[in-house]
Amino acid sequence: MSTWAADFADDLFEEPVTGTQTSARALEQLRVRARAAVAAVWAIDGGRLRLVRVSGESAVRLPDGTLEGADAGRTIERLRQAGTIVCRAGEVSDLESLVPDGMQSFIVASTTNRGVMRGALVVAWKEPVPPCDERAVGHIQIAAPLLLRWLTIADMHADLTRENVAHLARRAGELRVPPTADAVPLPMWVMSADGTLLYGNERWTQAIADTDEWRDWTIAFHPEDRVHAAAALDQAAARREAFSIELRMKAGHGRYRWHMCLVNPQPTPHGGIATYVGCCCDVSARRRIETACNRIASRLVVAQEAERSRIARELHDDLGQRVALVASQLESALDKAPRVPRPVRSQIAAARDGLGDIAVTIHNLSHELHPAKIRLLGLVQTLEALCRDIVEETGADVRFSAEGMVSHVDEDTALCVFRVAQEALRNAVKHSRGRIFDVHLSGTATSLTLRIADDGNGFDPLAAHSAGIGLVTMRERVELMGGVLTVETALARGTMIEISVPVIHAPAGPVSARAASARAPVRARGRGTRPAPSDRDPE
Repeated sequence: MSTWAADFADDLFEEPVTGTQTSARALEQLRVRARAAVAAVWAIDGGRLRLVRVSGESAVRLPDGTLEGADAGRTIERLRQAGTIVCRAGEVSDLESLVPDGMQSFIVASTTNRGVMRGALVVAWKEPVPPCDERAVGHIQIAAPLLLRWLTIADMHADLTRENVAHLARRAGELRVPPTADAVPLPMWVMSADGTLLYGNERWTQAIADTDEWRDWTIAFHPEDRVHAAAALDQAAARREAFSIELRMKAGHGRYRWHMCLVNPQPTPHGGIATYVGCCCDVSARRRIETACNRIASRLVVAQEAERSRIARELHDDLGQRVALVASQLESALDKAPRVPRPVRSQIAAARDGLGDIAVTIHNLSHELHPAKIRLLGLVQTLEALCRDIVEETGADVRFSAEGMVSHVDEDTALCVFRVAQEALRNAVKHSRGRIFDVHLSGTATSLTLRIADDGNGFDPLAAHSAGIGLVTMRERVELMGGVLTVETALARGTMIEISVPVIHAPAGPVSARAASARAPVRARGRGTRPAPSDRDPE
């Protein structure tokens, strides 16, 4: 559903709205593509809101198309705070005065120019939920200032002198920057391959307004992140590639917000790099959600391990002991009753042996639920015992090796590695149909790496059903410890699962759950880079 919004925004870039008829056609085109009942553009003129253009089957709520006084002030302030709002049936946004009667859901995307609120784009539906996803909302947010810019161009450029307009146009033309770049509600910039800033749109210049060092493109970011930004550019320029990185960008009043920066090279005719063009998207809300989810996941893992430990104790200390006691009583009964008929003695002996087998199963299960060996023997011996147990249970050819191990690995890290090995190895033996299973553990002073490989039939990594709950659980565990999980597989070529987790040296005992959850997550390969967050993570 996001395709139509992206196409519409691209159309506005390529063919700007330049006249009354064209603007009306563009707004109607947006409404039709969105399958909306109404699309409207409101402009802010001083302290009032006026309807610039509307497309749809309903009349706006206000007969004269204006909103003034205290109501207008509250609405403008709400637009300033919210930016873009998605409202579903039954929700209250305080922007209902901009939406026609009879609409159940709507999107309102506001726009600013030089820090001043200029207006809003309203797209409304009769359905209870807007039929669009997050990506479409983002493209609507981009389309809003592009439409409003041309519909109210006189108002929006009243503060620019003729000389400034000519200079900006000439500079943008030299760098092949679209003339609508200033209307994009995202920071955009152009720089040379050595990081010298050549151009920044309005949102970018707002971020560097309080500094004179505007030639350095990293000046817009948090001082701790600038070295990461410069290093990312140097590495990308050496490979002549695009890059992405998450950084904290200035947001005014001494605050910083997390942004995902996407930077693409503009090649020269001879294969070099003429410039880099970058764009930033605010991801602070996403990071807050990720942090909250990580905290919840961390608590769930801690609760799961605590419950496993409790069940293991109950199995070992209660049920296991009772079964062993009954087996002992049967043994004693056989010794005290030598004249019992042979068939009866055979049955009692079989029951005794069966109870013995049950006792062994309970013992093994309790140790699987809570491997006390990690604390008593260490990670290497515990993994070695796991491999031996699987060999005895299944007859599979499991080969274990370890090298370069560090001592005193904290229990949380060791338990994470053990759980991944337990899940991955049992899944491989059960499903891969492989003949040989290699388990290799290696360590340095700062990290542990576990690799489990088989020569089985593998699976299709692109198939949705392939990423089962076991793999998801393993990934969550590893990411909570600040590590990376990598899966390499292909049909008929086996599977290799590798994890790498940082080591915390804790000879005095296990690391607390809070310490584990506080580790900075590391991005998977090929998904961009991000510096480790500071103790004061911005909003």
